[in-house]
Amino acid sequence: GKSDAPSRAVIGEHYLSGRSAWGNGSYPYNQYNLATPPDMTRLFAIQVEGNQGTGKDYRIYEQASTQFALLLNNAVAAGGWGIEFFHQTGKDWENHYSNWDAVDRNAYYEHLDNIVNKVQSGDVWQDTVGNVSRYIYSRDAATIAVDAITDTTIALRVDDMLDDGLYSVPLTVNTLIPETWSNRLRVTHNGELIGHTVVVDPSSGSTYARYNVIADGAAVDLLFDQVPPGWGSGDYNLNGTVDASDYTLWRDTLGQTVEVGSGADSNRNGLIDQADYDVWKARFGAQAPSGMGASSSTAVPEPSAMLLAAMAVLLVAANKPRRQP
Repeated sequence: GKSDAPSRAVIGEHYLSGRSAWGNGSYPYNQYNLATPPDMTRLFAIQVEGNQGTGKDYRIYEQASTQFALLLNNAVAAGGWGIEFFHQTGKDWENHYSNWDAVDRNAYYEHLDNIVNKVQSGDVWQDTVGNVSRYIYSRDAATIAVDAITDTTIALRVDDMLDDGLYSVPLTVNTLIPETWSNRLRVTHNGELIGHTVVVDPSSGSTYARYNVIADGAAVDLLFDQVPPGWGSGDYNLNGTVDASDYTLWRDTLGQTVEVGSGADSNRNGLIDQADYDVWKARFGAQAPSGMGASSSTAVPEPSAMLLAAMAVLLVAANKPRRQP
């Protein structure tokens, strides 16, 4: 029904998207969409099947493998997206329907592995057509309303005015924040702590908080935590001194999610990370007011890239050049 107005009206009202198997007049066969199609009820799908009479025979491993790699690499390079469909895989095409619908199975498995690798590397988002469509509809309809901005808070709401029961795929939001907030930032959605990353735009040098939220109109708060009152942080085991035992606690819990502010979470982001080490290092040797000061010659353990990647530990003497993580 792609060319039938009444059918298209039904698709547009009751379905998130529709697939056009033979293209929509704008794209050649076997090419990913290089941008979001303007008509989500006529999504172009890539023909991946047997001998199509176009010089590409997916029944033959060498041709299928080469074509799959081109499709995927071109899509990533262009920032595009697409839908693949398969009638069948295997070598039994002679006895099944016709000689155009089968795809070499080894090439197909190899292609799926390559997609998984692209997903794991962050180059590709893989999902169902329904979720991709939900994301697109929500993204295109979403607005961001800022409720308040203070020295310690950015309060906003993200809403698409769509049915939250159906349009429940989170949107990625980037919010400009002061650089000084980077290590003491919490983000909440409807009062619940959510994960975030801090990114710096290389072209402008601006700092952003990046997080994912459903566009349901609930409050989104970015909160800058002031340095806690009292004698300070870094004393993770609360023995009155910022010492090597606090470093051990940080090292042993590195990468873990914890209750905000507990354990070695000095920056109160709910995650034991490099920033918590930086706080400990800056306060190393500090003591509660009733204690004795530590010797200035005490060596400070310095984490290396190996520690951060594999929980290995490298202790560097204080009088030697420091390796940065």
